[in-house]
Amino acid sequence: MKRLFTLILIAGTSMNMWAQKEVGTFTLYPRIGGVFSMFTGTEIYTQDNRKMDSKFKTALTAGVDLWWQSHREVALSAGLHYANQGTKYDTVEYTEENKSNNHTVREYYDLSYNTHLLNIPLLAHVFLADGLSVEAGLQAGILLNARCKEAFKTDESYPAEAITDQGSHPTLAHDVSSTTTEATVTSQFNTFSLSIPAGISYEYENVQIDLRYNFNLTKTGGILDGHNSTIMFTIAYGFDL
Repeated sequence: MKRLFTLILIAGTSMNMWAQKEVGTFTLYPRIGGVFSMFTGTEIYTQDNRKMDSKFKTALTAGVDLWWQSHREVALSAGLHYANQGTKYDTVEYTEENKSNNHTVREYYDLSYNTHLLNIPLLAHVFLADGLSVEAGLQAGILLNARCKEAFKTDESYPAEAITDQGSHPTLAHDVSSTTTEATVTSQFNTFSLSIPAGISYEYENVQIDLRYNFNLTKTGGILDGHNSTIMFTIAYGFDL
């Protein structure tokens, strides 16, 4: 009797580990999350030949996926996602100082690109345990719009007098001004891209979290002509169809 109970317990545990969705069923996953992206292999220089290194920018992504449970441990999916990708660059600082009158001018320059894409991922998901799967596939990207943003900030400091209840005393005054310009640069980028998404996801009670990285096969094109390195983290809810 004890041996029979042990066998039933083992069998029940094993079934629970692989309690996936039934084979042949479909599930719709609306999802939303964040995108961390940057251009790699690109070099931007200022007018005085200072290099601006690219770095990750954060933005939003949203979309929907349709999953088909093709086998007990394998599911296939097709998706349609909007993503704001692109990159930003290190801030460049210019300083002009006149020590004779303690007058200093600091200028800051920021540059970023926003590429708005419609991504179509086709993935295979292999389940390692109940709700836990690894995924990989192929993703096509269609460029909807690209924008370049430049921001200039000037901080001018100079001697002044501050008047308080205790009288006046010397201080340092600041005049700060800033300007921002944006331009459409869609024509500078390729309109179609291919990448290999790979990642991991976990689902519990129809709530799914997904983390994936896109290995780009095509370049951005244009004057930058680098690769778009992208990390995506999303949360989705599954509706069984």
